[in-house]
Amino acid sequence: MKNAVSLSLWITLFVACCTGCNSNKNLITQNSSLNTLNQFKVGEKINGSQLIEAMLAQRFQFNKILIKNGFNPKMPYPKVVSVMNSASVVTISFNGLDYSVIENKIAGIKGITLSPLALSSLSDKMTKLDLIQQYYGEQSNLAYGLKKRDLQMIKELDRRYFAALKSIRQITLHISELARKPHPAISIEISIAKIKLPDSKIEFKKNYVAEAE
Repeated sequence: MKNAVSLSLWITLFVACCTGCNSNKNLITQNSSLNTLNQFKVGEKINGSQLIEAMLAQRFQFNKILIKNGFNPKMPYPKVVSVMNSASVVTISFNGLDYSVIENKIAGIKGITLSPLALSSLSDKMTKLDLIQQYYGEQSNLAYGLKKRDLQMIKELDRRYFAALKSIRQITLHISELARKPHPAISIEISIAKIKLPDSKIEFKKNYVAEAE
């Protein structure tokens, strides 16, 4: 009976991962090995869209292997990576738009003039979502390392991890769609103001950033 319950939870976890991950199988195959941020760099530009898809695919593949083969303590955990973290000036592209990021803050979007207030609001929301996905990614990895793994808790941690990444993906996708319409700056600023973040009681330490290579 206990084994049946465990199998049921693994299946539920697998389904949750499938809904959180992009259905593009080519992305899963190509990017399941997420080694360093450098693999998404072209010059000084990081392809943020590909990075997010790789992060989703990596955890999806990790859970898929666990369901198929069972837990192996020697198997490396999914890498926890910051999407926004940069010690210097960097350009991150999302859906064809270039975001200038200075010390983890969005300083501008190329070709679109946004007010300082809108940029600050977008930066705060994107940074918080980035911190959330890092936090739940780390917590999920730690939960897998426990002798008595709580699969129900791991399922919830993964669900929140996927949700945070999907939110970043959806926000940047919507901005890119608005950028192609008349008066993009106005539409984008209205859209930014409407962004609602999930409730989170996490108290991050000052300058908390998960390790990224």
